[in-house]
Amino acid sequence: MPAQPTSISNRNFEAWVKCDGKALPVYGVEVNGTKATCWIASQAGKEVSVHFKMHDRSKRATYKGTTYIDGSFVRARIFGTIDPHTDAECHVNAMKATPTTSQRLYFSDLKTTDDDHACKDNAVLSMLGTIGVTVRRVRVTGTKEHSNKEIPEHLKGGQQFLVHEKAKKLGGHHVTLGDPEAVAPKPIFNTETIGDPIVEFLFKYRPQDVLEAQDIIPVSRALVAGPSKKEPKVQKRPRDEATPSVRRSKRSKTVANGPSDEEALRAAQARVQQLETQVALRAAQARIRELEAQLEADD
Repeated sequence: MPAQPTSISNRNFEAWVKCDGKALPVYGVEVNGTKATCWIASQAGKEVSVHFKMHDRSKRATYKGTTYIDGSFVRARIFGTIDPHTDAECHVNAMKATPTTSQRLYFSDLKTTDDDHACKDNAVLSMLGTIGVTVRRVRVTGTKEHSNKEIPEHLKGGQQFLVHEKAKKLGGHHVTLGDPEAVAPKPIFNTETIGDPIVEFLFKYRPQDVLEAQDIIPVSRALVAGPSKKEPKVQKRPRDEATPSVRRSKRSKTVANGPSDEEALRAAQARVQQLETQVALRAAQARIRELEAQLEADD
């Protein structure tokens, strides 16, 4: 069986997301014109990095790849084939809120509350659970000093960003920033955009169990199959020429020497556990669909 792909490609560009340094498999890939989308399974507490690159480098051009996390700008990188911006591949793993600090990106659990003061901004909520990369052709026009950026509330950790319980349909994760780390100040480049975006990549992320329950990614084999235990084999006794009464006696002993009550119990428990797992999975899928329908009706 071929390995699951870990990137999406469109129009000479490719993008992927890493979690703790490992590229995440992509599912449900769709390409429509300049836009390419897919699903990935997020893992709370693990570091996130976004990668993108160009393939054909025969054309002289400069590009800017802009990364958006949960709908908010995080960072832009310049690459291409014209000096001094000749990198073919770039990545973003942190946000620079000040000229001298950098904060890494992490998948985090989405905290919910029944407080009516929780976030209700649909513009924010609709973009939670997304990582975007937009590639544009640009012309570099100069440099400027790096200024301070305001950190969006949804990127802050701790209890600073809460959503209402009804927003659970969003999926359960968002991205937050780690502790500030000291970095050397560097100027940033002024650019002039040439034309419309060349390509837009969108990674929609959710916890793995949510994606499995929604049939977006396959359920892991361990969950479907359940515990595997071999039932003990009953060895056949050799036939002999004994009298009918003796043969009946031996048949009785054969039954008595079959699988013990304890072994039969273990086999039955394994089968019950397997069936319970499959039933629970189907129930979870049905419950998710029911809740989503109720929430959409409330909206």
